[in-house]
Amino acid sequence: MNEFPQIAAHVQGYRVTVPPAPAPKAASPRIEGPVMLGESSMAPVTIQVPSASGRDAVGIPALSEEGDIRSLEAVEADLIKLAFGRYRGRMTEIAKRLGIGRSTLYRKMREIGLEARPN
Repeated sequence: MNEFPQIAAHVQGYRVTVPPAPAPKAASPRIEGPVMLGESSMAPVTIQVPSASGRDAVGIPALSEEGDIRSLEAVEADLIKLAFGRYRGRMTEIAKRLGIGRSTLYRKMREIGLEARPN
């Protein structure tokens, strides 16, 4: 009867006890850095970049280890990989954040060897 206090209240001689409300749940943790799904070999090249807020942010390096400018394709591939991990493979969100259409995103992912896994 405790599961149905509204009905129990109409039963003569039955004392209704209402359980206390559950404690509030802690907010889900906010993910600040990149999160990759799957193979670590697909992880983007990233660097820690100091931000104006004083917290470190994640960046994509423009220079290679030798000090040369990285190709636009390599930087783009790292950015797509970073977005894929950050937004946990949600293709619509990734495309929106990158400012491209979903079909373009799928094509670019195929070109860099990052296939979307079915949910």
